[in-house]
Amino acid sequence: MTTFSYPNYPYYITTTSVVDISNVFVPSRPANIYFTITPLLPINTGLQFSNSTGSITGTTTFTSTTPFQTYTVDASFNGTHKTAILQLSINFIPGFFYPYTPYLLEKDVSTNEIIPIYYISNLVGITYTLISSPPLSDISLNLNPTDGSISGTPKTISAYKTYTIRANNNGIIYDTSLNIGVQTLPFIIYPNQPYILTQGVQTRILPSSGLQPGTTYSIGDCPLPNNLSLNPNTGEISGIPLLPTTFREYIIKGSNAIGVSYTKIAINIIKEVLAPVVTGENANVMISAPEFAMRRKAEILKYKKNSADLSKSQYYALLAKGNGPYAKRAWGNQGDRGTNPNTSGLPLSGNTILCNSDSNIICSPTSSSDVPGPVMNLCYNPATPLVGYVQPNRKKTNIGFKWPQRGWTIGDMGFPRGKAGAILD
Repeated sequence: MTTFSYPNYPYYITTTSVVDISNVFVPSRPANIYFTITPLLPINTGLQFSNSTGSITGTTTFTSTTPFQTYTVDASFNGTHKTAILQLSINFIPGFFYPYTPYLLEKDVSTNEIIPIYYISNLVGITYTLISSPPLSDISLNLNPTDGSISGTPKTISAYKTYTIRANNNGIIYDTSLNIGVQTLPFIIYPNQPYILTQGVQTRILPSSGLQPGTTYSIGDCPLPNNLSLNPNTGEISGIPLLPTTFREYIIKGSNAIGVSYTKIAINIIKEVLAPVVTGENANVMISAPEFAMRRKAEILKYKKNSADLSKSQYYALLAKGNGPYAKRAWGNQGDRGTNPNTSGLPLSGNTILCNSDSNIICSPTSSSDVPGPVMNLCYNPATPLVGYVQPNRKKTNIGFKWPQRGWTIGDMGFPRGKAGAILD
């Protein structure tokens, strides 16, 4: 028995396309066949139906859209009639794209809709579906099936992933892809603040915030202490500090495609302890403990101006030259003839020296002093009496002995030159 059909129907034909729809006979095509189609093809579509071959050919025009239609084709040959069905429509390609891909969204921040741009327009009846894996719901986003827009509040950090969206215009489909990633603002945490580093000793300060790909780190306007550096990819601070400093706060800036965030880290660099451990009246208290070492610095800086035990004649000679421990100074100094920290105008917040500040708090850093003890800030109130210290006083006090009560030698333990064998206050 001879039959025929249009094996590839339904036919979803796009506008402005070349069309050639042919039939197939089984077991073979008879001669002298006459074909008719019901209903007739719409006019002005650019398509023609051949009564001799039963083929549909032509080129559709830009405006030749037709709804989906079922057609019956009758083939008459040798007094026999055979019929076949075909279905077709002519419509626009629902072309569209997402113009700003890749999209980097901020976690927990509601995103403005990711809206596609359409090549023609978003025709009524076009539906949009996600045809790729993983689903958008994995990052808490939703696809609007009527216009292809994407919206939501992403809840999960995600690397860039590719999502393919399909537009279906009554059987005419078009696929496009976009990339979406989810990230947070950069963050960095230094958990063990403040950091007290020792001069000349290798150090590594590791943040606990973990590696954040795509984030770079930099230091603010106040640079790190000499010979310390910041790793721009990890936020690690490392190096061998060369110069003592007081406590200072440094601003670390983290930047990624989402934005910029800031954190602060407090660092103090001390000298190695110069004084031997000495037990005071209380066996559990050591004079070399930081709080007593700093108190000793306060006492020496306040009362030990004549550290070289100058005579009156020497004073007069120095004063005549404009020198000596009572000469005017424009900067801090420590020498054989006296100590003048001259620290007025140092900008601080509490007990921390700041960079780039207009505040006018008078405090004294001790890094320029050779007196044993850790290098720290010294904000001294002259109206507050010293505890356990009476000037002059060569006795043992309630915080232990004063610093070595013996004659100094040149360069002994970092002290300035004095009279050998003398006991000095």
